[in-house]
Amino acid sequence: MLETKQCECEALSEAGKAQRLREFLARLRGVPGALTPALHAAQDTFGALTQPVQQLVADELGLTLAEVYEVATFYSFFTLKPKGRHVVRVCFGTACYVRGAAKVLDRLQAELRIKVGDTTEDGEFSLELCRCLGACGLAPVITVDGHIEPEVSPTGVPYILAKHREAARPSVPVTRHPSPVTRLRAALRSASAPKVEKIFVCGGTGCKSAGCDAVREAIERELSAARLDGRVKLAVTGCFGSCALGPVMLTQPDGVFYQRVRPEDAAAIVRRHVLGGKPVSRLLHSPDQPRMADIPFFSRQQRLVRQNTGAIDAESLDDYLAAGGFQALKKALAMKPAEVVEIVKQSGLRGRGGAGFPTGLKWQAAMKADGLEKFVVCNCDEGDPGAFMDRSILEGDPFCIVEAMAIAGHAIGARKGYVHVRAEYPLAFARLAKAVEKARSAGHLGERFDIELRAGAGAF
Repeated sequence: MLETKQCECEALSEAGKAQRLREFLARLRGVPGALTPALHAAQDTFGALTQPVQQLVADELGLTLAEVYEVATFYSFFTLKPKGRHVVRVCFGTACYVRGAAKVLDRLQAELRIKVGDTTEDGEFSLELCRCLGACGLAPVITVDGHIEPEVSPTGVPYILAKHREAARPSVPVTRHPSPVTRLRAALRSASAPKVEKIFVCGGTGCKSAGCDAVREAIERELSAARLDGRVKLAVTGCFGSCALGPVMLTQPDGVFYQRVRPEDAAAIVRRHVLGGKPVSRLLHSPDQPRMADIPFFSRQQRLVRQNTGAIDAESLDDYLAAGGFQALKKALAMKPAEVVEIVKQSGLRGRGGAGFPTGLKWQAAMKADGLEKFVVCNCDEGDPGAFMDRSILEGDPFCIVEAMAIAGHAIGARKGYVHVRAEYPLAFARLAKAVEKARSAGHLGERFDIELRAGAGAF
């Protein structure tokens, strides 16, 4: 696999960084299309693609400096000069632009006293533009070091900058121990069976930007205090499709849907609902619509592609298997490729792109095509406003992408698949990378068919 991971390189000397990069690049020699992941690794290591760094990449991959330079300067996520400690990117996608991104940019430039592409004199902040981040329901958005700040207004810019300046200051850890009375109350509460068996916290891009990680941690602490950890499953799932209401969460088996949950709500959710069986009314969509199935937005949906989103832990192979995962692959492998293609043709399945081309015909043509080597290519690059279908699937049900590609590989006679994920979707890339690794470890990928991930760099 060629996906790159952010490395801890600040403590290394320049020579140490160069050696680490050479070790990574050695794995890429002779691999077609290896330049983009090589440049990602180089930038992660050195912080910028200066000419000496480009030359190192060129030498190790057997390329000319010109070949490396043309790719390094084409993609907006690559930089030839070092950036500030914090990188601020303003989304100028259509949704963010019409919601006032230009005014947000003006305020950022005024506060930082720099223009787009520049870095502040103290080296704290660099300012850049980017395209759709897949969070159109929260427009306008900016990112600071990859973290999405939702619904940004010009007046909120100083607060955001101050928050990230303060984050650099070391904090003094404080350990809080529950009092004997608190422990006694928790023991008494946990004596009865919980009324809730599972809590799914939305961990999609929208809810993450709204603070779902802090909500999950607070719920986890309250479950532990009530001695319910291990008895109530707490999991992070993918996007529910209601980003503007985030953070959202779902309880099972009662199907109660909570919206705009804050960390301070965790105690009430655990004590009143999980233990007492009474939903927290102020967090409901409406008093007469406590369950997800009661809300028209959800009740009118017939989910097929996204049926697992919100129902399983997005990063759990066990959850995916329990939901019937990899059974379709098992069935397909017991059939002849032509039989699989015929089933897909008869199903009427079409691509979700603009042409809506019949999938079965595409697979049939690939199956019959001449050539010693065939590939399955999954293009997850999307940037149109509101068109983040790929992001939703990758974040909420990444194992289904792995299984579907393996089925396609069997049908057309391919042993290798490639997935391209845009750089603006770091969460989607990370979850798919975990799914590929876990599927490979479990034997669902390997010699018969394997998948390689490629990250974009800020261009379609």
